[in-house]
Amino acid sequence: MQTVVAIITITSLAVPVVLPLLVYLLFKTEFSIPFPNMVLILSAGLLVPLASGWATKRYLPNAAKLIERRSFPISLIAIIMINLGLFAKFSSYFFEDLPFVAATTALAFGLFGIYGLLG
Repeated sequence: MQTVVAIITITSLAVPVVLPLLVYLLFKTEFSIPFPNMVLILSAGLLVPLASGWATKRYLPNAAKLIERRSFPISLIAIIMINLGLFAKFSSYFFEDLPFVAATTALAFGLFGIYGLLG
């Protein structure tokens, strides 16, 4: 579990550098992410939940054990709320370019299926 958290944290922190590079290499177009916006998004979606989890385990171990037993529904609700908060600003895009969103979603499910088959 700790390895997964470490990988997610490292790859998320690499996004501001890697994403513009990948966009340039794949699409030959410039792409920049404003640093303050990226810090806010990473903080809201990654650092705050991570720090909250560590603080709960350290200072409220009984509550952490209770949460751990019921972690799946709690995590699912938290992920949904984080995504709604992060992507609310871009919600109109999902309706403007629906074929692209559908193709990207299908590709994500396909890649997840391949990953699941390969282990």
